[in-house]
Amino acid sequence: GTGSTASALAVSGNVAPGGSIGDLTVGDTTFGDGSVLEIEIDNLGNSDTLIDVGDLDLSSTLDTLAITGTADNVTSYVISTYTGSLTGHFNSVTGLPTGYSVQYNAGDITLAVIPEPSTIVMGLMGVLGLGWFGWRRRRK
Repeated sequence: GTGSTASALAVSGNVAPGGSIGDLTVGDTTFGDGSVLEIEIDNLGNSDTLIDVGDLDLSSTLDTLAITGTADNVTSYVISTYTGSLTGHFNSVTGLPTGYSVQYNAGDITLAVIPEPSTIVMGLMGVLGLGWFGWRRRRK
């Protein structure tokens, strides 16, 4: 499900957007000591999202990002957005799927797929091949 409130949110327990996968839109949000953001993901590329219309403060100690569900190993899941500033990061992450990392970007927090080394090597080989082809063509 989805829900919203224009009020600021001071989290001192658990907050879980949606009854299943859904969105929760709030004002400025501050996670206190021992607080937990519960995020559900699925193998269809969907996830809960905390939509913060304002600042997001994760500067407390002992706040946790708890992830449940199964990732599709392809999708990068945007789990939180904010329009203001971000302070701090989650001190603990549980349930992070293998092959994913938590990225704190300007305006969002994302569970991002970590590219396999073979993907990086193949991309580099493609770039080098194009460069070699261009160099060879100019020599003729």
